[in-house]
Amino acid sequence: MDAKNSNPEQTPLAEARFEAQKIAFGPMLFQTARLLRDLGILKALRAARPGLTLDEITGKVETSRYGVLALLEAGLAAGMVRCEGERYLLTHTGAMIEAAGLKVEKVTDKLGICSSLVICRRR
Repeated sequence: MDAKNSNPEQTPLAEARFEAQKIAFGPMLFQTARLLRDLGILKALRAARPGLTLDEITGKVETSRYGVLALLEAGLAAGMVRCEGERYLLTHTGAMIEAAGLKVEKVTDKLGICSSLVICRRR
C-alpha cells in the first residue's frame, strides 16, 4: 500500500478484494510451492530450457499425472510456472523457490506449529 492509501478505509474495493484473496489463498499457494519443489517438478523444469510437457514431467517425478496437472495449474495461478502451448516452463519466481531463495524449511516448521495450534484449539 502506498502513502496516499495508508488509511485502510480509503483502499479501493478492487485492491481490498485482491489483498483479501492473497491472505485467503496464501496457505494454498505456499503448499503448492512446497510440493512443486519437494516433488522435483521445479527442478525438472529448471533442467529443461525448452520446457516440458505434462507427460514428460509426469515421467520424471513419482506423482500421478492428475497430481502433476493440479500442481502445475496452481503453479500457473501463482506465477511459479508458465505455459507455452503444451510446454511448461519455470518462471523467475519458480526458480527462486527451487533454488531455496525462499526458506521453505523454516516456514514449514512454523506452519506445522500453527497447524498444531489450530488442531489443539478445536478440541
